[in-house]
Amino acid sequence: MKLRFLLVLPALIFACAEAFAADPPWIFGMHDQGGESAAAEKVKQIWVVKTESIWHNPTDTGGPDYSDLTNAGHGVLCRLNNGYNPDGTIPQSQYYDDFAKRCGNFVAAARGACHIWIIGNEMNINAEWPNGVEITPALYAQCFKKCRDNIRSRPGHQNDWVIPGAIAPLGADAVQWFTSMLSEIAALGSAPDGFAIHCYSWGWDASYIFSDEKNADGTYKRFRQYRDYMNAIPAGMRNLPAFITETDPATTWWHQNIGWVCNAYQEINNWNHTPGNQLIRSLCLYRWMGDQWEIYDNPYIVGDWKNAMSNDYRWDNIITLGTVGGYVRDSGNSAISGATVTVNPGGYSTSSNSNGSYSISNIPAGAYTATASCGGYNPQTTGTLNVSVGQTTTANFSLIRQTGSISGVVLDSSNNTVGGAVVVMSPGGYSATSGSNGAYSIGSVPTGTYSLTATRNGYVPQTLSGRVVAYNQNTTCNFTMTPVTAIGPAKALPDGSTVMLSGVVIARFPITGSQTRVYIEGVDRTAGIAVATSASVAIGDEIAVTGTMSTVARERVVNASSVTIAHAGLGAPRPLVFTGRALGGGEQGLQPAAIDNSANNAYAYGLNNVGLLARVCGKVSRVDAAYNYFYVDDGSGISDGSGYAGFRVDSTGLPTPTAGQNVTVTGISGVADIGGRAARLLRPRLVSDLPYAGSISLGNPGFETGTLASWTSYGPVENPHSGTWFGGIKANAGSWFFGKATNGVGASCGVYQKVAVRSGLNCYGKAWSLVYRGGNDANSTQNRIGIDPTGGTNSTAATVVWSAVDTQSADYTAVWRELKTPLATCSGGYVTVFLDAQQSGSSGWHINCFDDAGISLGP
Repeated sequence: MKLRFLLVLPALIFACAEAFAADPPWIFGMHDQGGESAAAEKVKQIWVVKTESIWHNPTDTGGPDYSDLTNAGHGVLCRLNNGYNPDGTIPQSQYYDDFAKRCGNFVAAARGACHIWIIGNEMNINAEWPNGVEITPALYAQCFKKCRDNIRSRPGHQNDWVIPGAIAPLGADAVQWFTSMLSEIAALGSAPDGFAIHCYSWGWDASYIFSDEKNADGTYKRFRQYRDYMNAIPAGMRNLPAFITETDPATTWWHQNIGWVCNAYQEINNWNHTPGNQLIRSLCLYRWMGDQWEIYDNPYIVGDWKNAMSNDYRWDNIITLGTVGGYVRDSGNSAISGATVTVNPGGYSTSSNSNGSYSISNIPAGAYTATASCGGYNPQTTGTLNVSVGQTTTANFSLIRQTGSISGVVLDSSNNTVGGAVVVMSPGGYSATSGSNGAYSIGSVPTGTYSLTATRNGYVPQTLSGRVVAYNQNTTCNFTMTPVTAIGPAKALPDGSTVMLSGVVIARFPITGSQTRVYIEGVDRTAGIAVATSASVAIGDEIAVTGTMSTVARERVVNASSVTIAHAGLGAPRPLVFTGRALGGGEQGLQPAAIDNSANNAYAYGLNNVGLLARVCGKVSRVDAAYNYFYVDDGSGISDGSGYAGFRVDSTGLPTPTAGQNVTVTGISGVADIGGRAARLLRPRLVSDLPYAGSISLGNPGFETGTLASWTSYGPVENPHSGTWFGGIKANAGSWFFGKATNGVGASCGVYQKVAVRSGLNCYGKAWSLVYRGGNDANSTQNRIGIDPTGGTNSTAATVVWSAVDTQSADYTAVWRELKTPLATCSGGYVTVFLDAQQSGSSGWHINCFDDAGISLGP
């Protein structure tokens, strides 16, 4: 057979066909280059079939140049052959990997906007087999998948259309070969990006174009044999376009114009305008030059072709498809997101969005049903939907939630029933409270897998995970809860006593480094205690602790053997306000706890408050020379024997105030051993517990002076801006902001400010950043903020610690974002903050802005 083929283009990643910029809108085409001048007389761009013999040498990196065609607006349909008879249109199977790589090399080297690649030709006839070795549909599918994967792995060709070779149209056996090939390709997890088909009239008679004459096997005998293949395309691919890339009368062209060519183009145009038919984008005559079918020197056939091109036979302005759309909601009319809606036959599908809406386009006109399904809901199928050309058929769904129930009994460790226990399911928050018989039941629970937690005052919370609720079924889930010891009484037990406690985490220590201790408070806030554990918990978690009692530096501590999170993220309680005299109280008040005054041995008045979260106000009476602690005196007249008025505050790793400063301090009420006596100690947890240490002031941080006062510039900066600037840019806050804009050139610039910070403090820089670009790539405009903990003023120094880079992924878009540097430890008495702008690229706008800079202290 001659080299011939038809293309049905792929859905690509969108499951619908699309036109590339270089695709001509008319259906006229020619096998081989050369007919462009004839088309130009009719002011038409055409499809040109290029057939290439590329062999299977994987090291061959050569490729073609189709720029002359594509630059003129013509479309290229490139067929990749291993070779011609007897070498085979594809090689023998042991060379499939080599051939696939050669195809990828060829495509990667190709110049010109070609994006359609046909793998092989007429694989069903022995003239195209490699040295007589048969090509079966299964073998061809293996070769095709390898070629498609390699081609689409090449940069710039990820969305190219890779199409199976055309089948020699020789009756029903050929159509079966075609459908078997598609099934084998699908079985490998691949898919064609289109289909190749050849058709002939099998006689020199213009009436054969419109003939419905059939062969004995029921296939079309004349030109309309293309319909056998179009009708064999699976329903799910009927939304793909087609190209007839080879046609002629099968006999050689006669030297007379009988209107054969005009009739052929009229037939395809009529097909395209029939509702429900998938579009054919081209009909390519075989051939311009090369064998006995060449027409370049046959003025009758060329004239017939020109007459056909006098018609405006286009594929790009024909609507042959419709749409199905609507919404998916539950029985309560709430939107269901992520439901799958499938239209059959054809398997067209999509998912509902956050509003429950969906839309499936490019569905051929016809009768369908639609089904909506979503995990945890009963699926729903519509009746018959009649999809019309250019219209949207509405199909709305109301899905019924699949539910079950869960029930059980809550007992204690002695098998006594526990009433009043609250059982909560997660996710969902479905809950019930056990009755006096310990029983509980939760109904109408959506199907799924849950965790259940039982809580009751006086018991360790218990969580049971992985409980499955099935449709129309009840799941049994029983609890055995362990009574807990209250924190207050536990603190009076001897060292070594085993306890089970529960409480809310109010602090984690040390402030920096790995956690070794946490503090918990009882839910009634009457007592708190230290827990020695490295378990991963957060402030605000309610935890259950099992362990043994001990005494460390005059404080009671639970050495935890197990820690379980009962409720995560409840939030830490607000601190209790104390006087200095009340801090450090014992279990029953005036018992040995913390010394009130070393001279008369008077004790603290507070009741059992060691371990509670406390807040105290007063004046700083003393600051340790090494900044590890300071004293606060609230006028209570207390002393711990150290010689300094007030109570001690542990400031290890934290900023300290200055002597004489009035402060408010939050921390854990604790005890320190001073001179062999138990003395009051307040342990702050975070910098935020010390309001005086929240931040370090920068001069002119938001550029509200309208100048760069307090800042030092480097590079070609601009003065601050106000109002609405380029691209609708306004200040993040206030009226002014720092900005630098260039068009068509790049720049590197910025500003910095050096401020005094006590050595040893941890701090970080922060600022609001905005980058804007237009006509250049995403990385052409970048902002970052840096901090030099040594006080250096060189932005390129290795000591500068930088934030993440702020870039803008979309053209002509401006968004303020806050940037923060990592923590750095001041080592020279000064810290410098840098606002750094980088612009690169030789075209388009680059705009860098900063606002509201600052330096904050960290733990």
